[in-house]
Amino acid sequence: MKLLAEPLPSGFYEWLTERFERRVPPDWLNALGEVPWSAVFTSSLDPSLKELFGKRQRPELVLTNAEMPPAVRSRVRPPIYHLFGHASSPDPRAQPPSDRSALNGRRVNDATPLLNRILDTATPLGIIVVDGVVAQRDWMRLDDLVGALGHTGHRRIIWFSGRTAPLPENEDFADAVNAGHILVVEERLSTAIAHLLAVPQIADLLVPTPEEAGTVTFNGGRSLTVSPEQRLHVEAVASIVDDAWSAPLVSLGADAAYAAFRQFHGHPDNRW
Repeated sequence: MKLLAEPLPSGFYEWLTERFERRVPPDWLNALGEVPWSAVFTSSLDPSLKELFGKRQRPELVLTNAEMPPAVRSRVRPPIYHLFGHASSPDPRAQPPSDRSALNGRRVNDATPLLNRILDTATPLGIIVVDGVVAQRDWMRLDDLVGALGHTGHRRIIWFSGRTAPLPENEDFADAVNAGHILVVEERLSTAIAHLLAVPQIADLLVPTPEEAGTVTFNGGRSLTVSPEQRLHVEAVASIVDDAWSAPLVSLGADAAYAAFRQFHGHPDNRW
């Protein structure tokens, strides 16, 4: 959507929200919700993305640079950074821009600072996946995106371009590809996920995490089921000793074992 100097009509984003709510998500979009992401950065204005990624997780929305999620990376409560806000936000600060001047201000004050959190979120061990970028149509400038990705390790950024989409004509992007910092894949991310699920090669990562278990069993056969809301309040200051603490450990495959190793050494709450 291209913004002009004149503001959008009043009620435009309310209309857009209604369109998002009535839309049936395509299969390729649903596939993205099958993977437990640690964080999501998007320029989309679609407020229904929280429900999409909420099939396996409890996402936290981050709409402005002033907001900080409880965990910068989490497979249980991943932050979804809406770089340009989303259409249904009641907060004027978090609403999408309505004209070109507001877009420029939003890009400087929120979108770019939020995007600069990518490397801290990924840590030196993480993999960054980029999908769906069309430089000529996206509000996020390609220079800002490539700059935020920075100089990472060899092939730590996987750029899914799609077979029909042209690669960005950008000197910094080309240099990063030639240097091996960005690995370009000529298919969509949803296609790769569908293939990995069918093989399966990432099935181990889809095993429910023990911390999501919410049943506490007492003597005499009595039990207590902890709701997600209760868990959020209690675990802000303490841990709930539920049945998962004494349950047999789930056997880890090679992918899940390495993911657990990365999470232990990369999570901000872990200390030596």
